[in-house]
Amino acid sequence: MNQTTTNLVRLENAEAFLTYQWPQGLRPSLETEIKLLRRQIPPGTMAVYTRLKKRRGRAMAKVVGGICQACRTRLPQTLVMGMDENQDAACCRNCGRFIYLAHPTPKSNNSRR
Repeated sequence: MNQTTTNLVRLENAEAFLTYQWPQGLRPSLETEIKLLRRQIPPGTMAVYTRLKKRRGRAMAKVVGGICQACRTRLPQTLVMGMDENQDAACCRNCGRFIYLAHPTPKSNNSRR
């Protein structure tokens, strides 16, 4: 998973945790983490993330077995296989959410003996 996608997942999780009733001491650390993550995500990506959160409630979706878990659409294999190598965050072509692999594919050793 690339760094932008990792930060998007962490951001959405931190924002979700913030909605729970946490002890007073934990809330400031979550707010600080959210601010830090928002600064680390490229502005254009952050704008799309914010728009998705407002429209759909969640901006991120896991991909399990090549299927987007938000809209249950099978994704093209080339998109799924390229998610680890791509520097940009990938989006589902059906629901538009940012997608990430639930279990990243292991790097294969293509060397032949």
